[in-house]
Amino acid sequence: LFTYILFAALLKALLHPKPHPILLWVAAPLGCLWANLHGAFFIGQILLLLATAWALIRYLTKREPSRRNLLILTVASAAFFLGTLWTPYGIRLWSFVSDSAALSRPILSEWAPFNPLTQFSIHIDFILLTCIAVFTVLVSLQRCSGFALLVLVLSLIAALAMRRNIPIFAIVAALVATRHIDETLGRQIDGVVEKFSKRFIMALLIIATTVSGIYFVRVNRATPLDIVVPRDQFPIEAMAFLERNAVHANALVFFDWAEYFIWKMHPNSRVFLDGRFRSAYSETAIQTYLNFIYAGSNPLAALNNYPTDLVFVHVGNPCTALMRNLEGWELAYQDAMAAIFVKRDVHGKLLHDLATRSAYLPTEPLNDSFP
Repeated sequence: LFTYILFAALLKALLHPKPHPILLWVAAPLGCLWANLHGAFFIGQILLLLATAWALIRYLTKREPSRRNLLILTVASAAFFLGTLWTPYGIRLWSFVSDSAALSRPILSEWAPFNPLTQFSIHIDFILLTCIAVFTVLVSLQRCSGFALLVLVLSLIAALAMRRNIPIFAIVAALVATRHIDETLGRQIDGVVEKFSKRFIMALLIIATTVSGIYFVRVNRATPLDIVVPRDQFPIEAMAFLERNAVHANALVFFDWAEYFIWKMHPNSRVFLDGRFRSAYSETAIQTYLNFIYAGSNPLAALNNYPTDLVFVHVGNPCTALMRNLEGWELAYQDAMAAIFVKRDVHGKLLHDLATRSAYLPTEPLNDSFP
């Protein structure tokens, strides 16, 4: 949230045809604040460098005879960078960011590319926003500044390459495309609105607001203030199976579910790897985990070299097929999303209870919410 707010504020300032000299004074404090609040501070640096590069192009091509904009943006970009060094880590924070950005994270769904075939319903808002923004900007292309168009295109590419960048594109579209939307569709919308009386429009707004409020309170959620665990992303029934059977384990859990597992099962069960990633785990442990999940080279090292006695993975993970016929292990639970394998010599009681039908098994869809 800090990144979104600071990114929007900085982009708003840079979209002005003539950047204000105050940018020279606020760039360093902004870089310092951003770097201490969130690791995506480098987005601000990229934005300033893009603005500086565009000002340089305009100056070299004689489109902007004055060097004022170029000097302000160059100094501001340098000041922002110096401000980012004022953290407990100094320049090492930039080293961490560069190393982290170069790593592929295929096990993280939010770091994966946008797939319109499988994620259409999830991101219908992103698809509509993209279509509207691209169409209106192209229609009024001659009135779009080169820098604004560059940022819009790059943010769209970033959103398509990595789902977690979709909000960044939405912010850019809100600041860049709205004027073009108004120029392209504004008259048509005004023409439609003018055909109705003000009383009718007011009544329509009141009805829409009322229906929306009722839906939010009564239809959308029984408990509107709770954070609902999405059933299509988390194995609620499988987790209930472990909880209600009081399973204690050293578990290797599918990465997307590891922190959900910690919330439910700590302290009686521990995970192999979770979202803290390199902040808490060694490179050796990470690679061992990935080799297992993706059935890579020596995949069983995660089971043989560590005290792993439970494997809780997505049925689509490559390792699931590997586990089905693995000696010493048995499938204890499976549904449409998750599979749970346990080590026979550790979880004999659970397997006995399952065999005698005394263990808990979910028989209907469950709901879950946090906290």
